[in-house]
Amino acid sequence: MNFKNKLSTSIMSLLILSLIISSCTEKKEAENASPPNIILIVADDLGYGDISAANLANDVNTPNIDRIAESGIRFAQTYDNSPICNQSRIGIITGCYPQRLGSYWYNAKGLHDPKFKTIPELLKEQNYQSGYVGKTHYGEYDSDTTNRSFPLNHGFDYYFGHTSARKHYMNHKQEIEETFLISKKENNRKGQTLRQGPLWENKNKVDTIAYFTQLVGEKSRNFIQQNKDKNFFLQIAFNAAHNFTHQLPQEYLDKYNLKGYHDWNPAVEEYYDWYAKGRYPNNEEGRAHYLGQVHYMDEEIGKLLDLLEEQGLRENTLIFFISDNGGSTPIYANNTPLRGSKYLLYEGGIRVQMLVSYPKKYEKGKVYQNMVSAMDILPSICKEANV
Repeated sequence: MNFKNKLSTSIMSLLILSLIISSCTEKKEAENASPPNIILIVADDLGYGDISAANLANDVNTPNIDRIAESGIRFAQTYDNSPICNQSRIGIITGCYPQRLGSYWYNAKGLHDPKFKTIPELLKEQNYQSGYVGKTHYGEYDSDTTNRSFPLNHGFDYYFGHTSARKHYMNHKQEIEETFLISKKENNRKGQTLRQGPLWENKNKVDTIAYFTQLVGEKSRNFIQQNKDKNFFLQIAFNAAHNFTHQLPQEYLDKYNLKGYHDWNPAVEEYYDWYAKGRYPNNEEGRAHYLGQVHYMDEEIGKLLDLLEEQGLRENTLIFFISDNGGSTPIYANNTPLRGSKYLLYEGGIRVQMLVSYPKKYEKGKVYQNMVSAMDILPSICKEANV
């Protein structure tokens, strides 16, 4: 496909999404004079069939994610621009193909070029307060607090989260990480670190033991409470359901009578021996662990929706929900009926469910099979925010 055809396809995708959303207007334009609050929720490695609104997997129960679908539109043929997170997240926040920023695979330069404006930078024109809570993963320099890829340097006023491919769901303490690294070195083991980087709140490191999914929910609600009297944009990037999904609260394991799985111990085994035993098809509890992470993400989304309703904000809040790429089948994600998985350019790697809800303006409970792109999120936000 030549450049002209690619451009035509991209423009057509945006036009389709814009026409569908425009056709959903139920109230007069004057009633929408106040720009909406905007929340963009990005799940991590979520399977195409793993929201119950899609009715594709009988073991999935996501009542709160379904609330977004029921109050808006489900786009069942949405495409991320990459089967991995670095590139897809660049595409979402800039509305551009990541190749334009020189990003083709992991550990590229991220958001290094300021000519590619991000959603929060564009929303500054309308005086939005912008917050980012959760996973940041654009490239090699995300954890450099002076680099443009760090959220506070590309338009966000508040940041809480981590700057790495994944995060240990429970352990965020430097002391535990240092003990682990000593053992790894003493036993001459190769493999990933246990924690894979610190938590950040703005430019301060956070040292704690807590379940990350619940931290993301708590910090997101705090941001809304603090900015409820302003127009706000909040990007929520859950670590769920990225590996390692066995890192669950003990109460969940007890409730479902699960043995659980252990973290890698360099003093006992090689990394890849441990890794393989916890992946498909070797972990008989693998699907239950994965669904546990989805359950807690859904629970936090429910608390967020409840808060918006309690504060009288829900009608004028535009919500997007999307996964950064297709589900990762080695961790038991379900991409039914699609072929392939994360990392692959088959549909299972790039096709996702996108939910869009704006009760004040859009019709409710609609499902569209039209082809749209995750890169359409930015121009759609700009349209509603009058940017």
